[in-house]
Amino acid sequence: MKRLVKKIMRSDAAHAVVCWIIAQYIRLVYYTSRWEHEGIEARDALIAEGKPFVIVLWHNRIAMMPYAWRPKKWPLTILASGHRDGQIVIRTMAHFNIKSIAGSSQRGGAAATKSILREMKAGSFIGITPDGPRGPRMRMKDGPVAIARLGKARITMVTFSVKRRILLNSWDRFCLPLPFNKGIFMWDTGFELPGKMDKEGAEAFRQHLEQALTDFTDEADRRMGHAPIPPAPEDKDNPSDKEAA
Repeated sequence: MKRLVKKIMRSDAAHAVVCWIIAQYIRLVYYTSRWEHEGIEARDALIAEGKPFVIVLWHNRIAMMPYAWRPKKWPLTILASGHRDGQIVIRTMAHFNIKSIAGSSQRGGAAATKSILREMKAGSFIGITPDGPRGPRMRMKDGPVAIARLGKARITMVTFSVKRRILLNSWDRFCLPLPFNKGIFMWDTGFELPGKMDKEGAEAFRQHLEQALTDFTDEADRRMGHAPIPPAPEDKDNPSDKEAA
């Protein structure tokens, strides 16, 4: 059965259908639920001032992100991995007018970074899940800091949580929201990068940003009545630790 499923998923047509179904499910969850939006005034003020920013969120909070943003009003480009799972994200987000760039620091990273900087220069905002596509869960890679520095942008955090959810048995403990729910979207205007950073300073800033994003996501979960999801143990030797999605 597993072989059959894998064979079907290799079909481009089947892949497209799966992504369409996922997009419809996201719409169903959003429109049958009650949502609170927090922090959007400060976010919108930054946009109105024309200040570029890189948006970071943990990989397990991807599901409802199309409704945390208004892509028809403000262009958004996300960085996603180029493998098959990443293509699901790319195709699903396309249903919400969200552009994607495929790549990571291991596969096409330099080209992806150049594409991201071009999108930023053209006025697009950038979204990154800094622990994807394979983890470790809730451990930040260097990508957001490097891209924000090159693009002279600040880093902004976003997350969501819901009352009723299923946590999948995946590496990231993916948060699958259920329909007919109550949820919250939270934005934080985040951080300006220090003017000058050596290698040690950049690492300290990365660690600070990682903890801030975890604390921010934990707060959203507590607001919805859940205990926080713990980050995975740090694994500096993990070969996937350098990938971004």
